[in-house]
This record gives sequence, structure tokens and C-alpha cells, in this order.
Amino acid sequence: MKTILALAFFFATPAFLHAQNQLGVVESDATIDCPTGGLSGAECRAITVSCPKVQDYTAYLKAFTHSSPVGMVMLGTGGLGNALYESTTYGSVTVDELYSAGYSVVEISFGAPFVSPDQVQGWQVETNGAGMTAAACRYSTIANWIKSNLTPSKPFCATGNSAGSADIAYGLAHYGIDRILNFALLTSGPPFSRLDWACDALQPSTVEYCTNLKRGMEVGIPNAVDFIDPAYQPTYAAACSTEEENHSTELDPMFLADSISAPGASTHYSITVGFLYGGKDSSGTAPNQGEYYRSTITSPTLRGCVADAPHIITDSLDGAEAVAKALIENCK
Repeated sequence: MKTILALAFFFATPAFLHAQNQLGVVESDATIDCPTGGLSGAECRAITVSCPKVQDYTAYLKAFTHSSPVGMVMLGTGGLGNALYESTTYGSVTVDELYSAGYSVVEISFGAPFVSPDQVQGWQVETNGAGMTAAACRYSTIANWIKSNLTPSKPFCATGNSAGSADIAYGLAHYGIDRILNFALLTSGPPFSRLDWACDALQPSTVEYCTNLKRGMEVGIPNAVDFIDPAYQPTYAAACSTEEENHSTELDPMFLADSISAPGASTHYSITVGFLYGGKDSSGTAPNQGEYYRSTITSPTLRGCVADAPHIITDSLDGAEAVAKALIENCK
């Protein structure tokens, strides 16, 4: 039995435009062999991007190009973003359904399976301590390159799960990528739209949408160590995790200014932004943080719940199908 709830639209009043951060540049684009295993029929690329403040970084694309595409969809994963979307339990279902509907599909990875496990990897790493917003330039720059080079005349849409949705949200809020996208679907997040609340662990518990559980806004120390702390090293060895462990607000001004929902961030977009959550999400932060970001958006949004999906939405078949359905219906 399907457990997918319909995505509902929300509208808000317009807001004024905000200044955007500077995008980086793609320094090189090389066709490479795709990793063994996984879905076949793709072309893979290594994309080296140079962004202000952070070290140059090489990310990887796995593209399934349709012969007569109706558009292109970019798929990203959570955490460090160092996995292919198809590697989740039913991620290949999303890829197959999008391709069957006429969309070219491009998966992005900031590491595995293109590099060895012992290599430093992740969109948040090697930032010279510049933080999350500066690190997110990499994703936005690559998305801009994909639009210009792979789908200049067709609709271009993006989805990402958990921290992968944060990549998109940073792009919307700080890099103006709504100018190149036709629709964005954020699943299970963004889990740290307010970094200060994610790290200080002081916000009161509220009832989450979709899970109906009472939870706060903190990301949890393991997630802070793995996915937020690297963006502030070497300036701080463990900026977020130390603050959360001590319930401190010492670094809150820095974290607020570096948040998706920072003061001055853009909240009115030229596209609809969708949010999809899992009813079995045990992450403890994604729905509340995601819903906070959604509440700040003054342009149309939509929202949905997949009752049997965990935090990784595509670890549920219903979730994988819901992602594909939302993109097919809205990527126009």
C-alpha cells in the first residue's frame, strides 16, 4: 500500500532581492571512466572547481543523457555528499523513473566511488576555515556549469537529501541558483538551516511535521563532528560539536551569519521549492530545521510526507517513487 501524501502548495508575499555571493569557476572538465558496478550506460566526468576563500576541489558527475530529453535533473546525497544517488537502497528507482519520463539525469559526488576511501572527501572539507557558505559555492558553481554546458535550452532541476538539500538551499539563499533551476526538491532537510541552533542545542522541542515527534533543532554531536566541524578547520578544531557538547552560544554569531537562513539571505525565489520528509526520520533535526527554512521563503513552496520513509528518503521504495513523481510533475 502506498504511503505517499500529496504535496501541498504554500504561498507567501514577495520580498526584496538580496545581494548574492560570488560563484566560482570550473577550472577543468575531464571525461573519465565510470566506477565499476552500479547503473550502466552513463558518462562520467571529473569537474575541478575554484571558489573564493576555499581550496580548489574536484567533484564527479555520472550523467545518463537521454536522446531527446525533456529536461535534466541533478541528484545529490547527504552527509559529505560523497556517494552516488543510486547507491541508496532505491535510488536507482528514482534514476530509472526520471529517465523513463524523458529526463537526462546527472548524479554528483564529492568523492566516492570515484576516489579511494582513505582520501579526504566531501563538499564541506578543505575550506581554509571559511565555513559552510563558502564551501557551498562548489555545488552552486558546478550546477551553473551543468546548466550552461549540459542542458542550456531545457529545464534543469535538482534534488538532494539531508546535507545534500543544504547544498541546494545554500545555493538558493546565497548564490542565486534559482536563476538556473526550474524546480528544487529538498528532501529530509536542510538539517542545519540555522547553524547556531544546530550547534548550541538550546532550542525547545516542538512537534515535527511528518514524524509527529517532539524534537529540537540540534544536529547531534556525531553529525556535527562529521558534517559541520570540517568547514571551520583549521581555525576551530571542533566548532559545532564543542558548542553542542557544552550547550554554549560562544560561536553563535559566526554560525548565524554562516547559515542558510542568515540575516540578509535571499528568501524569495523565481521557482517553486519543494520539501519532502520521511515519517520514520530518526535524525532528530531535519524536519524542524527544514520547516524553519521553508517558513522563511516568501515565494511558493510545496510540502509532502512519506510515512514509511526514513531519513534517507530513497531507502524507502515509496520515498524513491515520491521523489521521482515530484520532479516529473514540477520540472517544467
